Amino acid sequence: MKAIYINVYKNQRFDCCPNGGITERFDDLLIECEDGYVEIDEDRIPENFVVYVDRVIGGKKCGYLRPYADPEPGRTDYMFGGAYGATSDSRFSDMIGGMYGAVPIHDRTETWEQYDLLSH
Repeated sequence: MKAIYINVYKNQRFDCCPNGGITERFDDLLIECEDGYVEIDEDRIPENFVVYVDRVIGGKKCGYLRPYADPEPGRTDYMFGGAYGATSDSRFSDMIGGMYGAVPIHDRTETWEQYDLLSH
């Protein structure tokens, strides 16, 4: 499998928003790209490998990036942690439907106790 790198952009004033997500540990992420320049071993997917989730809400395209690996058991699904992913590589904009710009990264998870506490 081949991939390309995308950059992580985040506001440095909010250093804990990912709550342990990959954007806390990586400044670059990898995303699958058929004609990419990085070779990925499918048996050893790197921790910073992400996928694009294409979705439409209220008639507007609002896709996002999320880690390839599922959240740990006992934690919520991924949510926005404050970081964005982007690159000037046109292959990335082609992958996400022609949109050009930064895409939200959903890499934050919480324990269910944290979720209950912070949701009220």
